[in-house]
Amino acid sequence: MEKEKMLVQNMNQHFIFNALNVIKYAAVTDPRKACRVVDNFSDYLRYQLNAFDKGEAVCFREEIDNVKAYAEIQMLRFEKLHMNYQLEEENFFIPPLTVFPVVENAISHGICKKEDDGTVTIHSFRNEDAFVIEVEDDGAGFDQFCQEKFSNVFGGINHIRGRLETLMEGELVITSFVNLGTKVRISIPIANGIQRKYR
Repeated sequence: MEKEKMLVQNMNQHFIFNALNVIKYAAVTDPRKACRVVDNFSDYLRYQLNAFDKGEAVCFREEIDNVKAYAEIQMLRFEKLHMNYQLEEENFFIPPLTVFPVVENAISHGICKKEDDGTVTIHSFRNEDAFVIEVEDDGAGFDQFCQEKFSNVFGGINHIRGRLETLMEGELVITSFVNLGTKVRISIPIANGIQRKYR
């Protein structure tokens, strides 16, 4: 039951309907683009549906491939959206569907809430103590000290934070400023990030 609940939470029904509409439109106007969207959409669905099957951590590279499939579809929908990948470290393990919801929030609540073009940057690296993932957008931002606004924007983040802490002794920190953007920093101790099995 818990696995099914997590799948429902992470399957954005609005995105699925919108992706199908993109495919429908592209099939008439640009068949090659339609094929690319279908490939990305299939990769997205496969990862989402299989994410919790093994009860293990997943390689960050797998997670970021899922993010890229999702983001490419969103970039076709929103021309003002740009993605910047600064992936210095990819060979480590994280709980499944950890980065994806953060990127989803960055696009939906950050970039799509501003009038001008915006960029979501994903930076992964390793320092002395941890594997670090930073997801930063230059979107609308919000007052992180306003509990109601925080709950509206990042209601599911506490669930991700709890999984990180419980499964991998990890940490998730959010910094945001109105009209400047939001940064989410995820840290996983090196000893825990190099093994697929949860502690």
